[in-house]
Amino acid sequence: MDLRRYELQWSFTGHTQPINVLKFSEDGTELASGADDGHIRIWSLTAGKLKQIIKPKQGPISCLLWFSFPQAPRDSYIMSGGADGTIKMWQKFESADSVEFVFSTMITVYDGCIESMSMNNAQSLLAVVGLGRLTLYAMDINQIVPLREILSEPPQAEAPRPALARCVHFFDEDRAIMVAFLDSKEIIAWTIAPWKKCWYVKLHSRIGNTSWWPATRSLLVSNLVDGVDIYRITDRPTFICKLPVRITRNYTKQVHFGWNGALAVCGSDRGEVYLWEVESGTPHQVLVHGGETELIQAVSCCSPSKKKHMLASGSTDAGNCRPSIKVWVASTTSSHITPKDIKVIDNSTTSTRRVPTTTMNVWIRYHIFCRLCIEKHVELDDACPNCGHKPLSKNSLKVIYVTGNEDTIDTKMMEIAMQASIGSKSSQGGTSLEDLKARRATLETERMGNTRIIDNLQSQLEASRVLEQEAHTQQTNLDRTLQELRVKHSQLQEALEGTKNQVYFNQYPTSTIVFSFIL
Repeated sequence: MDLRRYELQWSFTGHTQPINVLKFSEDGTELASGADDGHIRIWSLTAGKLKQIIKPKQGPISCLLWFSFPQAPRDSYIMSGGADGTIKMWQKFESADSVEFVFSTMITVYDGCIESMSMNNAQSLLAVVGLGRLTLYAMDINQIVPLREILSEPPQAEAPRPALARCVHFFDEDRAIMVAFLDSKEIIAWTIAPWKKCWYVKLHSRIGNTSWWPATRSLLVSNLVDGVDIYRITDRPTFICKLPVRITRNYTKQVHFGWNGALAVCGSDRGEVYLWEVESGTPHQVLVHGGETELIQAVSCCSPSKKKHMLASGSTDAGNCRPSIKVWVASTTSSHITPKDIKVIDNSTTSTRRVPTTTMNVWIRYHIFCRLCIEKHVELDDACPNCGHKPLSKNSLKVIYVTGNEDTIDTKMMEIAMQASIGSKSSQGGTSLEDLKARRATLETERMGNTRIIDNLQSQLEASRVLEQEAHTQQTNLDRTLQELRVKHSQLQEALEGTKNQVYFNQYPTSTIVFSFIL
């Protein structure tokens, strides 16, 4: 499969607190985001701007669903789960001059946070998990209350499981449900009709987040230790391979399948989003969302067509900056032949870079590429974000100006033009695209090796910190014991003085002293 690289399309800011969840609309034209600030924001991915702010009053927004009822497939709804244990529904209404989501209904499910929701459209079922419980609802838009509880596991009369239920998925052609538990490391599955447990498995580590892809029966598990594990589910989960991620802060991070199940996507605590090819388990791309200290917990993917694939990432913390959302797009509508309506001007070999004239009433944009790894740059003085090559002189850059009609040119065409330009130079004896790709693969291997070295050093540092903490604790305990001994010593000293006085008075009673004085 020809898996292309994702490129940044939009950047959004607006949430004032950590972003917890991102969800694309089915057609990929809108994105919903939920955060700790309690707001849901609807973003237009065609205009690249905010469309609506929803204030559900549910506390932090923990999960979102974008769906349609089978009875009304053209009506679009958003379902939000909150930290207060409620679920609210919002229906999309369109008019001639506006489009907005309007509140529809609300139910209270738990006394604690809604962790995950999953929908079975064929049977109109909604599965909800939170605390240690799974609750199943029947959905009917024709009813006054469209959500009706049909069962709970464990039953409502019983106490919930002692482990936190993190994720829920319908599987086996929507005839069964699986639930992943954080602390107990369990995944439990039940068949729906009849309702009974069909399998149970305990993994080697805690479960931070999961993602299910039914076509390949694959399950991604964020293991909170060293990365993402891939399982294949037939009768029960079978471990396939591990996708390594360096973890320095042990927060739960969402995982997701991208590119119609061909890619595995995971956030990080280093401001990056990692992509792997599922079939081979090899790294595909690293998307730089922000700084090295940013925590990327929320990711989401969407493939609105076979030729367009989208990915969104949201930051939890960004120092003094507000959390941000970035939307990335990969397209397969490309060719290695430069379209006729595009003109390529390569100024990388000239001492004075000539910018195409703007008097021709054409649309002009440019890209800067590192010659070592073909990584795109925004600023001339930046180091390469992929291989770290610095300084970036004119000899290490390829500057491509692309001109053409606004209706026919886009970012992907610029990439095609760049590839065509490199190909023309290679035919003249320059560096070929294949050589550059081989160089890039070598750099990626070196980077992975350096990452393992850094991980080992980080482990040693953590061990030394633990030893230092233990020594500090022992010193504190010794100081506390010494202080207690000093207090006891003082008390004994006082008791000894009191005993001496008592002995004196016992030897010389008061009457004897008075009599002697009179004599």
